Amino acid sequence: MAKINSQLRKEIYQRDNNLCQVCGRKTIFTKDIKTDGDYSLEASLDHIIPESKGGKTTKDNLRTICRSCNSRKGTVTDDDELKFLNLNNGNFTRIHNAILLALARIKLNTQESRIVMAIIIKTYGFQKSEDWVSNGQLEEITGIHKSHCANTVTRLKNRCIVTKTGNKIKFNKYFFNWNELPKKVPKQVTVPKQVTKVTQTGSKVLPKQVNTKEILKENTKEKIVASATEVINDPSSEMPTKKEVIPDMCLNKRYDIQIIGHFVRFKGIKFENKKQQSDFINRSVKAATILKEYEISKIMEVMAFLGKTANYKWGLETIYKYINEDIEVLAGKNKDFSKGGFIGNL
Repeated sequence: MAKINSQLRKEIYQRDNNLCQVCGRKTIFTKDIKTDGDYSLEASLDHIIPESKGGKTTKDNLRTICRSCNSRKGTVTDDDELKFLNLNNGNFTRIHNAILLALARIKLNTQESRIVMAIIIKTYGFQKSEDWVSNGQLEEITGIHKSHCANTVTRLKNRCIVTKTGNKIKFNKYFFNWNELPKKVPKQVTVPKQVTKVTQTGSKVLPKQVNTKEILKENTKEKIVASATEVINDPSSEMPTKKEVIPDMCLNKRYDIQIIGHFVRFKGIKFENKKQQSDFINRSVKAATILKEYEISKIMEVMAFLGKTANYKWGLETIYKYINEDIEVLAGKNKDFSKGGFIGNL
């Protein structure tokens, strides 16, 4: 059995509240044993997945167990060893089905999927919305090298699937803000023209040909005149117009522009050209600047609340009005809000 350092042992005892994870009784430290009955409750650590079956000596694979339960482990079956997978024993992650469906639909590569699951385990798995998760921890959970973990987290952050504040990472549960991968336009392959005419051979005398340069000039002029005439005579023909590409504000380097971009995406606002987008930014940048001190997840939480409850036209100024309020308390004022039926004035 691998040696367990005192710091790791102390963290596991605190996590399990010194309770035996098999029988549920309160364990006793060795220094506090006073009677023979206390000896059976002596605290010790146990590997959930045995080392003989590939289990590691890590915090996630260790649990508190009393000496009495630990001594009976030699007689239990494989089914008994796997009782820890029962949800009644805890150690499970609560996550909404809507988020799981969104994760099933979003296009992620193998590394991105593994990193997302690792972040969910390290946050939601311990009843936290965010936590300090190092690249070394992600490497330990996923088996991906920590340099690739850092690059993958950056890609997920750019797609708004996770957010990062300092060293703390947070899974963005507002999946309607996730960015899809840009569509790749396939390159058009030009197929070379094939020769269909076969040169005739024989004893016939070939006609005299005019200079090649003159023939090319005459043919070119004829084609230009013919094509111009067709366009003029055809009233339905129009010159193709190039569609103007509107930049995604959520990917802008400026945080206030990102806030406006998330607001536009949430409200479903569409711009026909860059000028419309620029005018909207100029009108909204003052309110977005006030919201710069708040995380995008908190701003999106207020947006989601206003989208469900407000029956009037609201904007970024309204978000600032309620940004410091407890959304759960506001939502709890109406009993039908949890059912999605709360409609009324804020």
